[in-house]
Amino acid sequence: MKKRPFFLFFYLTSLFVFSSFFTFAQYGGVGLLISAGKIIAKDASVKRKAELAYTYARNTVINSDTVLILRVPREKVKTGASEQVLLVQDRLYKANSDYHAGRVVPLDHIMSDIYAISSLDPDWNVRFYVNEAEAYRRYNQRLEKKEKVGVEENKQNEARSRDSINNIRDKWQKFYFDSLNAQSRKEKRTKDSLAVEQRCQGYYFVNANRVDLKEKPASKSRTLASMGGTSYVKVTSKSINGYIQVEASEFRGYLKEAELVNTIFKINYEGANTDSAKKDYTLLVTETAEQTRYNDKLFQRHKTGSIQ
Repeated sequence: MKKRPFFLFFYLTSLFVFSSFFTFAQYGGVGLLISAGKIIAKDASVKRKAELAYTYARNTVINSDTVLILRVPREKVKTGASEQVLLVQDRLYKANSDYHAGRVVPLDHIMSDIYAISSLDPDWNVRFYVNEAEAYRRYNQRLEKKEKVGVEENKQNEARSRDSINNIRDKWQKFYFDSLNAQSRKEKRTKDSLAVEQRCQGYYFVNANRVDLKEKPASKSRTLASMGGTSYVKVTSKSINGYIQVEASEFRGYLKEAELVNTIFKINYEGANTDSAKKDYTLLVTETAEQTRYNDKLFQRHKTGSIQ
């Protein structure tokens, strides 16, 4: 009778321990099974996504670089970030079209959507999208640089074109005004020539550096005066023995016909200066010493009635 209380205590204690053990084993085992199931499911999801990347990834060339891009069909996209994945792929389709069309590729929304995929589903392999977007970014940089170079070349071409146009205009204006000036000079020469011709009518001009005005039409005749080149004389008779009677100022005598020309434009002796003669007639007459003495004798005879 004294051993029953101890046996009862041992029995109750054992019952509590074993009950607790079985309870822990029951619920703990379920937790372990759940955790193991989650790990297995996650591994399967990662494997499936890896298989998708392996199946639908392909190489393409962007900006001279070979890039691996990913395009998963819509029906195959099953993830918590499905909406963002499909949106990114649609944007990349359009980006590829812009690239092939030579246009600038907008990247702001693409990068923000890629970050959203990583936040919602870290297991989705977004590196394909990032690499493609980076390739388009490098393409944009090259396009921008090319446009700047093009703009600079256009500016240079426009500057050269303006210079060319200005040069052509300046040359044309120079040619035009030169032509006008040449025409004006020609008209002036013609007018002056006509005026000179009119003034020269009836006159002869000395075509030698110096000539002697003779009293008679003979070389041994007394010299009345000397006349300088380009001097003008009035012809008063026809040729006699190669001489022509002329008047020059108060003198009247004979000059060799060969030393006269009938127009000022025919004066061609060496050292001739016809510019002043064209503007105004030139008359250079110098009385000889002999003629001076002769004139003095005539004056004395006229005064006294005899020659001294």
